[in-house]
Amino acid sequence: MWRIATGLLALMVLVFFAARWWEPRFPVLGWLRAFAEAGMVGALADWFAVTALFRHPLGLPIPHTAIVPRNKNRIGRNLGEFVAQNFLAPGVVREKVAGVDFIEALAGWLGEAGRPRKLAERVGERLPALLAQLEGGEVRRYLQASVNQWLAEIDLARVAGELLGAVTATGRHRGLVDQLIAELARLLAEYEPSIRAQVRDKTAWYWRSVGLDTAVSDRIIAAAEEVIADMARDPDHPWRQKLDDALARLAEDLKTSDEYRRQLAAFKAELLANAALQRQIAGAWDAVLGALRADLAQGDSLIVRQLEHGIAEFAAGMLRDATARARLNRWLRGVIVRVAESQRHELGGLIADTVERWDARTFTERIESYVGDDLQYVRINGTLIGGLVGLGIHAVSRLLG
Repeated sequence: MWRIATGLLALMVLVFFAARWWEPRFPVLGWLRAFAEAGMVGALADWFAVTALFRHPLGLPIPHTAIVPRNKNRIGRNLGEFVAQNFLAPGVVREKVAGVDFIEALAGWLGEAGRPRKLAERVGERLPALLAQLEGGEVRRYLQASVNQWLAEIDLARVAGELLGAVTATGRHRGLVDQLIAELARLLAEYEPSIRAQVRDKTAWYWRSVGLDTAVSDRIIAAAEEVIADMARDPDHPWRQKLDDALARLAEDLKTSDEYRRQLAAFKAELLANAALQRQIAGAWDAVLGALRADLAQGDSLIVRQLEHGIAEFAAGMLRDATARARLNRWLRGVIVRVAESQRHELGGLIADTVERWDARTFTERIESYVGDDLQYVRINGTLIGGLVGLGIHAVSRLLG
């Protein structure tokens, strides 16, 4: 475009001198001379104006030339402020994103054939490097300290009371009671000889001589077996009810009793001071990392499969559930507007700082490369419009002459 504009100026010069030369013999060429003369003036004026924006014309330090390099920093600040005020204002951003369904676009992209698998594999490929970063002693010490702090802050008595209360309230302890009753029956059968021996040893010899010790043992064992059998058969047995009441009282005492709290706090402190427990806590992280690494090393990793399944399910769910999609879109649009509002001046400042870091020559070349073609059109238009104005002036002068 520069060559075309400059060539048009050169053409006007040639036409002017040729017309001037032949005008005495062919007066009609005065019209062509007037057009070329005014075209030269227009072309030179616009060449000066365009050149003065970016540099000194002919290298001469004429005032108010080289406007862009001399005002580089001010232009950068104004450009940053212009972008911040006119492109990143909350109202503008809100209007632009109002009708965009970001989640549908994301879900559609994620749901393309093979996409979930590729994404899951990409994540799987990068996880080992991430796990390697988490193997350091500093990470392990941090996690161990965090676990110990979390355990130290737990109110063990209240937690135990809440758990016991929840178990007894839902009746889930009854299965354990059934097992306890069955265990009592087994223990009674196992220790029957010991019970008989104890009764025999505590019975005088003359009563043993008439077999009284055997009769007493039989009655004791039979009574115990009958009680155990009744408890096993009857879910509403009084002794079961007494046990339920005792557990309920214990659950409430654990939540409210200062004594229980002190005892369990002391137990917890002893537990946390135990070297074996600390070794287990420290080693747990290594065990987790080892398990994850071993899974990722397999050809068909469970982690990768679960990631693939999760991505596919998310994509399908978002495409299927318009309500959830609308809710996420509202949230995301709000985030975009808030970020634009909070960061727009920083982004404007980034533009200004970037321009300020450029040297004047780089900045001038970049601006000229973006708008240079249009500016050369200014030169072309100036040449042609100038020529037409010259024709008009020549016509007026002929009429007045």
